[in-house]
Amino acid sequence: MLYVGPQYHAMHHLDPQNYFGSTLRLVDWIIGSAVSLRGRRVAMTGSNGALGQALTHRLNLEHVKCIESLRFGIEWSYDTYAALAPILADTDILILAHGSKDCEDPVRANCESAVAIIELFRRIRPPSLKPEALPEVWYVGSEAELHGAWSRRMQPYTEAKRAFVPFARAYYDNKTIIYRHIVPAAFRSSMGPALVTAHWAAAVALWWIKRGARYVPVTYTGFAYANYFRFKYHVKPFDASIGHVDSVNHSDS
Repeated sequence: MLYVGPQYHAMHHLDPQNYFGSTLRLVDWIIGSAVSLRGRRVAMTGSNGALGQALTHRLNLEHVKCIESLRFGIEWSYDTYAALAPILADTDILILAHGSKDCEDPVRANCESAVAIIELFRRIRPPSLKPEALPEVWYVGSEAELHGAWSRRMQPYTEAKRAFVPFARAYYDNKTIIYRHIVPAAFRSSMGPALVTAHWAAAVALWWIKRGARYVPVTYTGFAYANYFRFKYHVKPFDASIGHVDSVNHSDS
């Protein structure tokens, strides 16, 4: 939204380094002051991965209050998420940076687990009456959402990432949370080599997010820009509260 109300400008008095616009967000879009991360409580899956570590570093530079690691096999597993509840109840920003290219069940690793954690967060996190203070969800997707798999080995991972997209599209429209869909090109990690580092990807993601972006292209290929139009106008939203991932038509994702 271009225009802002008095609540938005009032936040400038609480955080003088951000929210400069009194009627328009234009200045904040230009200088990166449309979103303040200072004092926010963050919980993150995949925090030990390359991008998770890079995001942790960048978020600490933004003076977030805390970053809780949601560790697979400790705080949660594919069969139980209950231990996450007390953490998510005190979380402002949930970041889902987990996933795997080499596992027995890529759909559970890259799609179903993300849906389960987001739905728990939505149920357990107290709602806010202020749009600027809504709980946030950041999900790390992939440019493979657009171009598909480059090899047979990558096909299960790509299909799993694509399976999440209809859910992502529904969260993007949801008025009770702020959902940010991060779409990175390949970056160097344990999953494989690439032209850029995870720290570059994290820096670009935060650059967009601080300008208020909810679709976050992190790209040197251009695929993520093209994918925006597919995500926004072609993908049919699928509400997780009324269905299951197996019910999604993958041709729409």
